[in-house]
Order: sequence, then structure tokens, then C-alpha cells
Amino acid sequence: MKINLIKNKHCRSFFLLPIDAHKVLQDCGWLFEAEQRISPNVVTFLEQALSLQKQESHRNLDVYRSDDIKMNVFYDDNHLIEEIYIRLHGVRNYVFLRDILLSAELKLAYGATVFDPNHTLNSKYLL
Repeated sequence: MKINLIKNKHCRSFFLLPIDAHKVLQDCGWLFEAEQRISPNVVTFLEQALSLQKQESHRNLDVYRSDDIKMNVFYDDNHLIEEIYIRLHGVRNYVFLRDILLSAELKLAYGATVFDPNHTLNSKYLL
């Protein structure tokens, strides 16, 4: 699946991907490929931890929102989670979101790893 990113200093983007995901930056955006899928239980975990409400549901996409977070859950044809795209608008909850995304629970319990296309999660200059 390809995702285009628009850089904005007030918007940060993160992806939750299966642990074995291969990432390639192409001219039109990031391409992710993985054989594994993310546990569906991660959605409930993130929905509660980030106070998200389900806003839309389509065949291969569910959209969740809060005041400053939007989360898109992308499904394959078997309705298994391929990836989750999270956008944070503003900086108010960045440290809170970062702590949740870097929690060991994501990897151990849900088979997900965080990909930060702007490398802000790994920066020593965090907010």
C-alpha cells in the first residue's frame, strides 16, 4: 500500500506495521509489504489509550478520530490489519502518543512496530 506524506511542522505522521514489514520510499510515497498482519486487538488498545472514536468504516478502511489525532486502519482483502496510519495535529499530546507507540506492548502483544517517516521518535531532541 502506498501512502503520500505532506510535511507540516504541526502535523506528525506515524505508521504501525507488522514486525516483518519491508519499507521502500518511492517517488509517490512509502510502500509497505509484509507477510504477517497486526493483531486486531491493537485497535481497541489504541482506541482506549488515545480516546478515539470511530468515525467512518469502509471495506478496507476504518477511520478513528479525537480532537488532535486521526487514525486510519487499513485492511487486506481478508479484513486483516495491514497497517495503521496515525496523524497527530499540533504538539500538545506528542510525548503521550510517543510513549504509547514505543510501548513494548505493541510489539509483544500485537505484533506491531512503529515506523516514524520523519525519524522524530528516535531523535534525542524530543519535545
